[in-house]
Amino acid sequence: MCCNCPRFYKTRTTILAFLSLCEALCLSFRIFTFVSPAISKNETFALENIANLTDPIAIAFMLDWTSSIMATLMGIMIVLFIALIQCFCCLACIYAICRTGSRKNRKGCCESFGGFKALHRFISFDCNCPCYRARPKLRFRLRAVFLFLCMLLRGAAIYLYWSVSKIDARGKSNFYTCSVSLIFIFTTFLLDLYHYGVWWCYTPSVDTRCHCRSSKHKRYLPYHIVGDENRKDVTGDRECISKDCRNRHLSHVLVFHGKSYRPQPRWSKIKARDRHATYIGFHTTTPVAAVSIVHSEFRPSEEGMLGVGVYFARSIESTHGKAQAGRAGGACIIAVIQMGRVFEFNKETIYPPTKNAPVDRYLFNYVRKTEWTEEYDTCYMNHPDESKDEFCIKNPKKQILKWIVLIDEEHDTKVKKYGLDTEFDSTICQCV
Repeated sequence: MCCNCPRFYKTRTTILAFLSLCEALCLSFRIFTFVSPAISKNETFALENIANLTDPIAIAFMLDWTSSIMATLMGIMIVLFIALIQCFCCLACIYAICRTGSRKNRKGCCESFGGFKALHRFISFDCNCPCYRARPKLRFRLRAVFLFLCMLLRGAAIYLYWSVSKIDARGKSNFYTCSVSLIFIFTTFLLDLYHYGVWWCYTPSVDTRCHCRSSKHKRYLPYHIVGDENRKDVTGDRECISKDCRNRHLSHVLVFHGKSYRPQPRWSKIKARDRHATYIGFHTTTPVAAVSIVHSEFRPSEEGMLGVGVYFARSIESTHGKAQAGRAGGACIIAVIQMGRVFEFNKETIYPPTKNAPVDRYLFNYVRKTEWTEEYDTCYMNHPDESKDEFCIKNPKKQILKWIVLIDEEHDTKVKKYGLDTEFDSTICQCV
């Protein structure tokens, strides 16, 4: 998402609460309209009249009320909380004035209570289960299904209200107010869609381009949900500790594993099982270069230990070491690569650990002068320390299938501006 509206994002829960209050007011009007004949005729109102399945307007009202149950509860909660906030603020201000003899502290009492994030989420009925932190798509899907069912029931109620509008004035009145209330549900859905877009379709502050991105680019990941250092260590938001994790989804690899995690074994072990298997590689570059790649394609480097091509390592930690040596970093790209025909060799054969060790000059020139590209698609160097293996591909346009991008904290100010890093703070009961 190219738009930059941190203030609008932070007021999203307030807007949700306002929409729910409006919907609750519309529902109150429809309830009053439905029971008005009993009131005007001094009849005893009974719940059995609502459940009268022979009365079309009663059926419509049941569907209407069922689809508005969230608005009903939220409306009651909002009214109660407004009253509680007023009482609390008055008592807190009186206590602060009596204790300090000054009115300077009373504003802080009200602001601290009004800024309680768990209270905002409770009022807006926006569940903040820790599992949603790394799975914004799951939260959006559940909310979308719920809102769709509400709109479906509301639509059926509107049709029934309309069908009896000619014979019952209550049907005509409720038809109009029920139709207007659809606006509030649809607007709530749009706000949820916007919330989902900010998290799942995240765009860091360094990417200010709004033109089309490469079809291989799947998403940016905000830095605060990546790796073991940022885990909340609660149910649904813990690091994946499986030693043989078979989840090869790129987001899972970055979010639920540490920076030293290697999602696949050394290529020689994989090729023994499947020569046509894909491989996950990590590439560190500058934020500006990463944005350029997102909107175009990888470009081969002009030089390197393995010749001309695009270089990858087996973990984020390994790429950081190489980036520091080359004075380039700030962004990491994790990609799925079609290795093709692979030329493998051991590092010590051309880069010996000691000066007096023999060097295979033919192999050295074969690798450094990129002569391997005439027969192979990839050059894989086995390091004595398996975690430091690296490889180079000759044709990124064909061999790189997809990727996701991570921009480091010092180059991305959007997370803090939007408050994404504190959005799950003050979470009560593992949910609100």
